[in-house]
Amino acid sequence: VANGSGKMTSDKPVTNVNVTCVPNAQIGGTLTNLPDSSAVILSVNGDTDYLTTLTANGPFTFSRYVVDGQLYTVTVSSPPTGKVCVVSNGTGTANRANPVSNVGVNCVTGVPIGGTLSGLKANTLLVLSNNGNDGYNLLADGVFTFKFSLLDGQAYDVQVATQPAGQKCTVNNGKGIASLANPAPASAISVTCVAA
Repeated sequence: VANGSGKMTSDKPVTNVNVTCVPNAQIGGTLTNLPDSSAVILSVNGDTDYLTTLTANGPFTFSRYVVDGQLYTVTVSSPPTGKVCVVSNGTGTANRANPVSNVGVNCVTGVPIGGTLSGLKANTLLVLSNNGNDGYNLLADGVFTFKFSLLDGQAYDVQVATQPAGQKCTVNNGKGIASLANPAPASAISVTCVAA
């Protein structure tokens, strides 16, 4: 849309709004190893308005089209619990004449990262991060688990991204290596909040 915003006047109609439509290209691929009764949510170019939810293994196409000739990047927006879904062939240039169908999404067993929060004051917000992303909002004490699990052998580094108002929270045992053989340390992180 061009000239799609402005100020109306009582004596002059608006006649210069231009809408141009261009060809779109479809993106698709194949999902493997998704556990029964679970789902993985994918996005194209980080657009959260056009998420695609997959609930079964096999071929898939995105509900979101990409403008012909533009770059695309496929990412996992929300994986199944305890799984890591790895994307292959997830970047390229959209081509309407030759639709993309080789994006691969393979879900493997991951190591959940989480722990226990204590001491958070009521009606405050604590934000944690793992490896500088995967932000997790906490509003009350108790057990927490990050949305994204890690692959066996990946490092984790849980830190406070945003302190709650009037408090200081400290992460204990927040760094380590995710291990399928010994997943306990990655789920035994403790976060303690005290008055600032």
